[in-house]
Amino acid sequence: MSVPYSRAHAALRATGIVYVCLGFGTSAWLSRLPDVRDDLGLTPATIGTMLLIASLGSLLTLPTSGPIVTKIGARASGRIGVLIWALGIVCAGLGALNASIPLATAGLVLLAAGNGLWGATMNIEAGLVQAAVRRTVVPIIQAMYAVGMLGGALLGALAAQMGLPLGAHLFGLAALELLACGTAVGFYLTKEEVAALAPARDKGEGGEGLVSAGQGPDPRRVAREADCPHRPHGHERGPHGGRGERLAQPVDG
Repeated sequence: MSVPYSRAHAALRATGIVYVCLGFGTSAWLSRLPDVRDDLGLTPATIGTMLLIASLGSLLTLPTSGPIVTKIGARASGRIGVLIWALGIVCAGLGALNASIPLATAGLVLLAAGNGLWGATMNIEAGLVQAAVRRTVVPIIQAMYAVGMLGGALLGALAAQMGLPLGAHLFGLAALELLACGTAVGFYLTKEEVAALAPARDKGEGGEGLVSAGQGPDPRRVAREADCPHRPHGHERGPHGGRGERLAQPVDG
């Protein structure tokens, strides 16, 4: 089967939007950290301890993100990642409003966990989209994260300058991210679609344009590598088309 041109580019746009959303949400949250610090009365030592505990969230989701995406697909794992992230924002906001350091710390753990799964999922999808459109687009997609960071920082600074309550800012941010990303990931390509992608002709008579063959990476290879993102280099193709040999082989005798 072939991925229609419009389908591949819808997935490309959706992936770019998700990158923008992650950058936007990250910087919009960071812009209100001084308010969170003041509401909780945090010292530098306490902040360091909270961030150390928060790293447990990343340690949980980053190593397991590949198997999760393989098991349930990029669409489901992307939505789960955004949901965990949004719950973290809500918990952190509630912790700040109620002067509860444990609740705020729990929110930071959820933030880190959701960010890890969300980011890993969109990176895998970016590779699949690049295979589908048959041209190098991953650097452009990843640049959208910086665009989102800029927008979130500007909005956060404006909100702080206008005196927008911290709760309204953080709860609104969580709702916005859930809505935008939950909708965008619905346009993700599945690995099955890309793995089944066959060489197709350009737009011709009597039909919708299809992705052209002979441009960009092999989609089947990208789909396989998305399943095993940490595969050792010793399993790559050798110079004669066969499997590459290990650098060191046992010597007989």
